Amino acid sequence: MEFDVQLAPGAHQAVYVAVPFHDPDALLGRVSGAGAEAEFQRAFEATTRDWRRLLSCVDFSVPPAARDLLQTAKTHARIHPDQPQRRCAATRPAQLQPLVDPRRAMISAALLEMGFTAGGARLHPLVRRHFRMPNGKVPCCVDRHGADALPEHDSNGEFLYAIAEYYRYTRDIGFVNELWPNARQAVDYIATLRTERLTDAYKTPSKRAFYGLLPESVEPRGLRSRTRCTRTGTISSPCAVSRMRSCSADAVGERGEAARIAALRDGLQRDLHASIAR
Repeated sequence: MEFDVQLAPGAHQAVYVAVPFHDPDALLGRVSGAGAEAEFQRAFEATTRDWRRLLSCVDFSVPPAARDLLQTAKTHARIHPDQPQRRCAATRPAQLQPLVDPRRAMISAALLEMGFTAGGARLHPLVRRHFRMPNGKVPCCVDRHGADALPEHDSNGEFLYAIAEYYRYTRDIGFVNELWPNARQAVDYIATLRTERLTDAYKTPSKRAFYGLLPESVEPRGLRSRTRCTRTGTISSPCAVSRMRSCSADAVGERGEAARIAALRDGLQRDLHASIAR
């Protein structure tokens, strides 16, 4: 994009560029004969009012400096909340766009805590469901070719956590029932992963610290060539599974499934604590 502008000393000229991220026809249809500057000022004032309305859902009694910081954080969380794909982090292969990562799950929870129950908070688990794999694995990344099979085992926990948090804040039973078959698959996948570390081989002294944990994941910085038996996936899973147990009992009414999920949670917690103690 290039503009040829001739300016005399001390003069100035503004160039207004309309970038319609949403409905371009609606945006262009609002352009009037009042001139670009007047149209920009009208759009700026309307956008300012919209943001003030959005950010005033919840008020916080905090010092002024913290209030500004909180408003900025809320704004960042609200920018493009409905985008299922985001620009990839520098630590990931350049051709991949993260579908959702741990930050997205936390952003979803933060939006719910601040009163935003629609948009990104609801879309987060719906998008993850769309890209799940037949065996129940929820991928962490997706590119133009589809879901990526990187072994990052915290994604299933994030999916379950997002569903459970949405239910906790909205009590939307229909939403949980819609996603319940996918949530149960995600729980089953975690349980299947854990069985790989429940064999006699992991009862030996050299491997006992890994007993009952989830298998190796891609190194936290996203390096495909390095995998480690980290505790990250195992740490996030008990919390997510515990929340899903409540959903299965309260929203879906499957008491037997709730008991099975509770047993998985207890086993994960027990073996994780034992691993840390070693």
